[in-house]
Amino acid sequence: VKKLPQNTFTLETNEQLQATITAGNASFTLNGLSAVDYPQLPEIEKNHVITIPVPLFRQVIVQTAVAVSTAESRPILTGIHMVIKDNQLKAVATDSHRLSQRIIPLQMPAGSDALTFEMTLPGKTLLELSRIIDGLETIDFAITDNQILFQTETLSFYSRLLEGMYPDTDRLIPTEFTSVITFDKNNLRYAMERARLLSNATQNGTVKLEIINGVVSAHVNSPEVGRVNEEIDTESISGQDLTISFN
Repeated sequence: VKKLPQNTFTLETNEQLQATITAGNASFTLNGLSAVDYPQLPEIEKNHVITIPVPLFRQVIVQTAVAVSTAESRPILTGIHMVIKDNQLKAVATDSHRLSQRIIPLQMPAGSDALTFEMTLPGKTLLELSRIIDGLETIDFAITDNQILFQTETLSFYSRLLEGMYPDTDRLIPTEFTSVITFDKNNLRYAMERARLLSNATQNGTVKLEIINGVVSAHVNSPEVGRVNEEIDTESISGQDLTISFN
């Protein structure tokens, strides 16, 4: 269809399971298969349908998918874990090296205040869904034990749920801290982008952050290329001195 010579085309089918596509002087005849053999879409009861604004849901997916694992050795970590509880949706992903979590409020349907559900959805599937629904206003979803249905006025998008127990990530997020720094987002981002120019040339690709006497600085040392040292402006800083390296 992408290669057809005009903006419109005609599609005709016959009882021999053939489809003929014509546009301008081009004509294609394609052999089809019996629709009887096509799998039936699963029936999902819509007792508890939850509606979420699409821009917010896409944000949740993008902000958590960055930490989804790409290693198939632990399939459960290739998904985004979602917990519906106390009128909130918590989405979290981790590849065991990094973790990203986002919590948003939900407008629950009447009588669903106590609804609690946990599920892990394939990260690739959610990223694909986020692209498909771009530009829409709201999306509904209904859940069963092993499948989820996302639905808009013109789209029904089914996904299986990943089997297995997702790690208890709540215990991985500390509640007390020895050092607290507030950065201007762009100051930190651009400093890291400059450090990355040399960190990519090092064997382990790390940037060392030092907090000494209220001053934060970033350091990269690549014996083959050179080194970079940069003091990073902060909005506020409190707590103990610290030296820590990040990928």
